[in-house]
Amino acid sequence: MDPDLVQVNPGLRMIAKILANSLWGKLAQRVGGTEVKYARTPAEFHQLIDDPTIETLDFDHVSEYMDRCVIRKKEEFSKPPETNCLPVAVFVTSYARLHLYKYMEEVLQVNGKLLYCDTDSIIYVASRGAGYVVEGEALDK
Repeated sequence: MDPDLVQVNPGLRMIAKILANSLWGKLAQRVGGTEVKYARTPAEFHQLIDDPTIETLDFDHVSEYMDRCVIRKKEEFSKPPETNCLPVAVFVTSYARLHLYKYMEEVLQVNGKLLYCDTDSIIYVASRGAGYVVEGEALDK
């Protein structure tokens, strides 16, 4: 890619970032998340409670005409989505952690104190008269 031909387009950049994050999310989608179901009749409620494929985590009698149930598929009945690709998801996550670790080390090199970090940011306290970690839209910019 020739850097001289690249045009700055913040809108397109944002869309590309959202698409990339969505794709990664699909590759690493968790199995066995909880669902909230509402039963409007006693028959619907008992159908949820008696279903051998689901585990009822919680239920609440919301009103005379409605019950709220928190459920999840039992492990033996849940299967990962066909879009999952754990090797790619693991690689992306591990690469991001290594990239973040590089900036955590930079905080220490400028005598800063690391307070917090998550997947794409760091918060630190800089020492007086010391250098700073380069800031930008991304840690490497």
